[in-house]
Amino acid sequence: MGQNSRSTQQDARVNHQNVVRGAYRLVLAALGGACLSLAAQPHGWWFLVFIGVAFLWLAVWRARAWAAGAYGFVWGLTYYYLTFDWAYVATGIVAARIALAGLEAVFAAVIGVMWSWIFMPVRQATRTDRHVHTVSLIVSVLAAAVLFVGVETLRFRIPFGGLPWGSIAFSLVDSPLVYLAPFGSTPLVTFAAVVVSIAVGWGIFRLSHGQVTSSLAALSIALVLVVIPWVFNDAGEPTSSLNVAIVQPNVAEQAAANDSELRHMIQTRDFAQHSLDVTRRLSEATVRLAQDKPDLVLWPESASEDDFRTNRDAASLIRAASESVHVPILLGTQKFDGDTRRNDYVVWLPDGTLGSLYSKQHPVPFGEYLPMPQVMGKISAQFQQIKPDMIAGSKPAQLQLTAAGRQIRVATPICFEVAFDDVVTQGAQGADLIVVPTSNYVFGYSGEAAQQFAISRFRAIEHRRSVAQVSTAGISGVVDARGVVLVSSGLFQEASRVQAVPIYSGVTFADSTARQRSIAVWVLAGISVVAAIGIRITCRRPLRHHPSQHHPSRRRG
Repeated sequence: MGQNSRSTQQDARVNHQNVVRGAYRLVLAALGGACLSLAAQPHGWWFLVFIGVAFLWLAVWRARAWAAGAYGFVWGLTYYYLTFDWAYVATGIVAARIALAGLEAVFAAVIGVMWSWIFMPVRQATRTDRHVHTVSLIVSVLAAAVLFVGVETLRFRIPFGGLPWGSIAFSLVDSPLVYLAPFGSTPLVTFAAVVVSIAVGWGIFRLSHGQVTSSLAALSIALVLVVIPWVFNDAGEPTSSLNVAIVQPNVAEQAAANDSELRHMIQTRDFAQHSLDVTRRLSEATVRLAQDKPDLVLWPESASEDDFRTNRDAASLIRAASESVHVPILLGTQKFDGDTRRNDYVVWLPDGTLGSLYSKQHPVPFGEYLPMPQVMGKISAQFQQIKPDMIAGSKPAQLQLTAAGRQIRVATPICFEVAFDDVVTQGAQGADLIVVPTSNYVFGYSGEAAQQFAISRFRAIEHRRSVAQVSTAGISGVVDARGVVLVSSGLFQEASRVQAVPIYSGVTFADSTARQRSIAVWVLAGISVVAAIGIRITCRRPLRHHPSQHHPSRRRG
């Protein structure tokens, strides 16, 4: 009778410990997501990437798969909800922000499950198996980093074309790890960041168990891995330069005091008149810049929202600007065709004719088109207002034109497309300059503009090309091939100027091996997934030298 009582008390004590441990890990996961959001813009505390991912690893690596998935989901939900504040600003619907964060968090849950499996051999190695333990740890860390990259790559593609926004690589634009970008784009930077983060997590774990020496060793390895990429900080010297006019008109007659006021202003204004006002402001600003003799003029996305090819008033404003500067003007417009439209970026030539044209390849779901309209239309009547649907273009994001007396090529990913590796890489092939036209005023004072500018800086370093971002309301600016900001504007202000933009030549390894890299990511991720599943099937015995192997109720949860 007394033995049964002691057993019941032990069971209750173990269950209580499991509940406390689970709550601790949930808090740890949430804190990790919060740290990761502070690493992203507009905060930009990039070193917190390693803490944020380390906390995820600490939460999941000794947990069962189902619990690890829950911790991963909480980590992702916290991170994406805090980072994607612009989803609410643009829609005014809290549920939209929660739904988007929840959808992206599913991928973090998958990472949690896979990590719990991949580290089983490490958990089961004993102190007497020191060599096996070390090898298992190294292999597991590398496999975990590959799995993270693979799941992120999948997130960048599904659903509805994916959403690369929120990649931890973009948060590292001010860190030494960004100098790996010319060799492997976002996958290589992310891989390195995860390896460093797990090393930090291992250091924290060892320190918490009094293993000071091994903790310092792990943290030292992490520090060395972060610092090493500094040696690749060499973009070469520019071969020439272009005097580029960047024209930011500001869409609001007066900057609103907050996002809700701005959203109300935008929603209550006459759309047609608003569109023409933007074009007029761009035209007037360009005329004022004529005395600075630009070689090329850049206007933002939706510079003429009402298609100037059919709207004479808009065309006359553009013509007036063109006649004042006598150089090509790159500008965004919409082409309407019945129930569909295209988002175009075109070249207006000095003689009034049109040059090459690029149509956006990645329209934004629920913003520029409605996926599964029959289903979504029944879920919410608000979805029916997304008309007409934007259809995708098929040509690479690149324009060809003559500027400063020579032929140049300009890569032109539009707005959110700057986050898609493939779109920017295709456009950057043979390009002299990368231009990112955007119209992000609907995101108000959220973090979207700063996050987008950080991505543009990442692309400059990755492709070793200057990047000029031009917006309707900010941020507009120029970044050289080292990621250094030469000039930038604030939000909701008129900011137009002519800037000497360095022109670089050469092709980065990331550009020349883009296809091979994509294949390698999928193959390695597939191998890692198979390995994780195989480990899960074969490693079913409980942890060695742990009380739970003698009592079923004491197994870790």
